[in-house]
Amino acid sequence: MNIRMAAVISVYGNEKNELLYLLNKKLEVKTFVYEAVSGTLQISEMEARNLLNKAISSGNIFTNSSKHRILQLLEKNGTWIEYIDNPDPEEQMAAVRNSRLALAKIKNPNRSAIILHLLNGDYNSSRLGYMQSDEEEFRKLTEEEICQVIKMKPAAMCGVPEELITQNMVYTFLESMLEHREEFLLGGFSNIPEKFRDYMFRLYFASSEAFNLGYFPEGEREQYIPENICEALRLHQYHPGYAYQLYMHLPEAQKTRENSIECIKAHPNCMSNLPKRLRRDDFYLELAEAGEDKQLSWLSHVDIATMSKNTFQFLALHYDIKSLPDKIPTTYFTEEICEKLIGCQNFVLPKMEFSACFWEKIARKGEAAKIPVNKMTAELVATLLRSRRYRVYTMIDEKWMTDEMWEMVIRERLYRKISELPEKYITAGVIEDAITNKIVSEFCEIPRQYRSEKNAELLMQYSPESFQRNAFPKEYQTKKICDNALSVCEYGSNSWYHVLSNCAYREKKDTLYAVENFSQAIELEDLDKEELDISVEKYPMNILRAPKWYVDQKNELVQQTANRTDGFPEISTCNWEKCEELSIFDFM
Repeated sequence: MNIRMAAVISVYGNEKNELLYLLNKKLEVKTFVYEAVSGTLQISEMEARNLLNKAISSGNIFTNSSKHRILQLLEKNGTWIEYIDNPDPEEQMAAVRNSRLALAKIKNPNRSAIILHLLNGDYNSSRLGYMQSDEEEFRKLTEEEICQVIKMKPAAMCGVPEELITQNMVYTFLESMLEHREEFLLGGFSNIPEKFRDYMFRLYFASSEAFNLGYFPEGEREQYIPENICEALRLHQYHPGYAYQLYMHLPEAQKTRENSIECIKAHPNCMSNLPKRLRRDDFYLELAEAGEDKQLSWLSHVDIATMSKNTFQFLALHYDIKSLPDKIPTTYFTEEICEKLIGCQNFVLPKMEFSACFWEKIARKGEAAKIPVNKMTAELVATLLRSRRYRVYTMIDEKWMTDEMWEMVIRERLYRKISELPEKYITAGVIEDAITNKIVSEFCEIPRQYRSEKNAELLMQYSPESFQRNAFPKEYQTKKICDNALSVCEYGSNSWYHVLSNCAYREKKDTLYAVENFSQAIELEDLDKEELDISVEKYPMNILRAPKWYVDQKNELVQQTANRTDGFPEISTCNWEKCEELSIFDFM
């Protein structure tokens, strides 16, 4: 603990004997926690926090504090307002803004604090729990003030007690709900008494969420359906589910060509409710041209049989149809369509004759599993290997992997990892070539029989960042490797320290810098007393991670200090007047 922390404890009313008691208790177990430097007392962070919490609960933290400091503390933890007698409006607002629990700790909250409290409520969750407690807060407000809350947060209507609801509140809620364009639970509507559910209410009710149309009898729905479907969809563009629900409840007569296209563009699932009279080629082509959906998501909801072969093939060649492999009639396939779908997981080639050119294209994509055994050739195997697709070797029959084929793989560097090559084809030259061409970019990828200082230096030359990702074993490190590894990092950065901690060779200046600037540097190997002293002085808690021989020396010094007759230095020796105004806010 430095002089700043000691100042906090003194200023906020903790007696020095408490500190002395804690220190004496620690010394009984011979833990190195005491040091006298410039009149300061050393205690742990946890002990300091406990003392500061006592100061908070006693109210001393707010005694003689400036208004600015009090507001800072309340913005950090609003519940601390319970320790302030008669807080002013500004302090109340700061506390309520921070915590939903703060209002309950104010004896006489002002109306502004109550309104802010209600605006911070989460009314889109269940009406059970703390939301019921807000009813009392609503009762403290006027009708005009409740309307103000509802206008700013429409969902707050769920929390208004039923006996307080007025027609003005209902209309304010409905207008605000449409203005905010948010999705609300039905609780906001169900909370409204039946006497206020007039035509205007039902119109707003249906306009806010098309799903609500289902609550009206089928014969009454038409009068609540928007006359201009396109305008309604534009207003609800950030809620695509509105289009699906609206189209589902549209009467057959209103499912016109224009309305259908707009609804499907907004939500592809509307296609499932498309009338039979519109399931025609001309409608499908018009829909494809009207939308910006290059994947034609609505196609997955279409019975492809209702579409002519020519129309489907046109759409298949100009748009993405990867979601349809299992819905396409066998007679609709062409080589071009099969080529587009070949990468789909569930796609199975139809039983039809394919040209040699088609199999060549499939091989270039690395789709070895899609090529029948009777169609496989040495040329296709070579093409598959040149595709460099991951694990393509496992999909090729061993009979095709001859010595000539492996020689081609090595010569053209068609492998991704050394482990993909059979052991008999791996030589020192292959390893060197793989390192030079960055096929091997980690030391652990080098087979054990080929690990050497020479290959380690070669790897460092072509992949210097490899040491930072995964350090070389120290038996293969040279001073040149360590110097190069440190040089590619920003000096003093975390990555630089990470590399330094894994180096078998390090300069004295680098070690001194590390223990001065990184608390974890105390765990470096072979630190001397000078370096350990620097680390413990800068980071006192590092004594717990220091080597045993060093701790034993310090404990001996502590015991000698404890046996002194002159006692601990008085806390009053600290120059408190020079300490800046501090609080727990600075340390939590």
